[in-house]
Amino acid sequence: MSAQALETHSLPMVYGTGDTAVRALDGADFQVAAGQVIALMGLSGSGKTTLLMILGCLLHPTAGAV
Repeated sequence: MSAQALETHSLPMVYGTGDTAVRALDGADFQVAAGQVIALMGLSGSGKTTLLMILGCLLHPTAGAV
């Protein structure tokens, strides 16, 4: 069993509040093992850049843990 290099738990990211709130991420959960290579794919606006910015410690998620 490999050690986990990266792990997220229930990662949401919400921009704004009230009626104008936008959910960029909604509870992202995943694990990446040491030495594993992954790719992020999705439609424009699906939260890929937001997730990468959180993983790179450039943004703080609304809740959850990295």
